[in-house]
Amino acid sequence: MNVWPRPTVEGEEIAIVLIGDFNPMIFQPAWFALEGLIRRSEAEEADIEIMHHDIASFRLDWVSVDVLAERFSAKIRSSAFRVSLLDLIVGTFSTLRHTPTRQLGINLTKRLRFSTDAEWHNFGHYLAPKSPWKDLLEQPGMRGIHVQGSRPEGAPGHVLVSAEPDRPGFVSLRVNDHFEFSKDAEVGGTAATLYFVEKIKSDFESSLQRAETLIEGLITGFLAQEHFDDGTHKQR
Repeated sequence: MNVWPRPTVEGEEIAIVLIGDFNPMIFQPAWFALEGLIRRSEAEEADIEIMHHDIASFRLDWVSVDVLAERFSAKIRSSAFRVSLLDLIVGTFSTLRHTPTRQLGINLTKRLRFSTDAEWHNFGHYLAPKSPWKDLLEQPGMRGIHVQGSRPEGAPGHVLVSAEPDRPGFVSLRVNDHFEFSKDAEVGGTAATLYFVEKIKSDFESSLQRAETLIEGLITGFLAQEHFDDGTHKQR
């Protein structure tokens, strides 16, 4: 029985994303400080990449905020700040409850590093067997895979798991827990935004735990494999 070295986690990212109709110019560090969502000193020291009516983007020591007309995103690169991220988003959209929103995503990404190129390739063979492609392409290789499942208990939305190779030896695994407002309810109004705020408060930790479980399940399944379909074996 082969024992494959466990890939190491080289980095992670947690993001909360809202889709809706936003005015990027609102989302300035000074506004967050005025509303008591970040400290005044943080606002003064913020790294503002761009502030325009079409896009707002700035960085604090612990969080990155990017806003387009139809997309709001806040990201952290350390789980140590997950409670701070939760508080920031809940506070922001409780204040901006009249902002029209339509969808919510709670995303976890882990970047895996494999100790050898052979193990990196085997992980690709594990996720995307090569036999179906061997007579169609020369040297087929996985560039990305996306698998979608229903949300638990039939809640509106879905769970999307993605794997994408980085430079040789690295793979990013991402779990997007995607929430939607009830199709029978008013979409885009105050009710939707407050619904998403409540979902963030109630589901944030469980969503991240489910994502951790999914990623760990993929890694465990890989480590349990004895053979990989690299396209060199004959099919019956």
